Amino acid sequence: MATTLNPGNRIEYIDALRGFTMILVVMGHTMSDSGMADSAFAWILTIFRMPLFFFVSGFVTYKTVKPCSASDIGGGFLKKIRGQLIPTVVVAALYALLKTIPFDDFVFSDNKYGYWFPWALFQIFIIYYLVQWFSNRFLSRKGELTLFLIVILASTLISRSPLAETKTGLLFSSFHTFYYLQYFFFGVLARKYIDLFQRFITNQAVISILLVLFVGLYIFVDYEPALWKHILRQVEKYSGMLLVFALFVSYSSFFS
Repeated sequence: MATTLNPGNRIEYIDALRGFTMILVVMGHTMSDSGMADSAFAWILTIFRMPLFFFVSGFVTYKTVKPCSASDIGGGFLKKIRGQLIPTVVVAALYALLKTIPFDDFVFSDNKYGYWFPWALFQIFIIYYLVQWFSNRFLSRKGELTLFLIVILASTLISRSPLAETKTGLLFSSFHTFYYLQYFFFGVLARKYIDLFQRFITNQAVISILLVLFVGLYIFVDYEPALWKHILRQVEKYSGMLLVFALFVSYSSFFS
């Protein structure tokens, strides 16, 4: 299945998927505020909502012509600081002021009273730019793939390390940053190898396996902290995320 771009070099089903992920985030907060957080529907959304958002963020961040010079990296930093970090800091500070939240309580909480997400995404962008710069300068195509897979594995391990509970870890929301970094980098790889990925994800046998994994793990695996259950939960998140992606790819003509 070849990828079709519109005249603006945009993949239309990805634009639709981006909108869908934003709706899911809003729905999650709405259900939480309305007392529906413990409903089965809310739990199902929680499984893949944020992984899908970070996956799509990585997917749209990848560029065929990738930055490789120091000036390109610096320009990317400044763009993210102006467009993402500064607005987040301003709005979060106003929120803390209005809610009279002590400075230390806000800054040294991993969740940042809900503002962890743009802060974590900003750091993920920085890590991605640095990894991509290193890859472009020093690695072959095969070496780049290996490095990305190492980053995905390492990010998962770091998110579960004691670092996340230190004061520095809490300041940088290390758990959220490194936990969701894996999905961002997976999205980058999906975009880099998009034709192969689309053929894989729309294969009926693959879809059937993903559906069985998602439903089975949702029913039979609870949220106890055992490592093997954590691994199964990761499989469940990837399964749900990829099923949604497969749905949008399969009906891509609807968004054209």
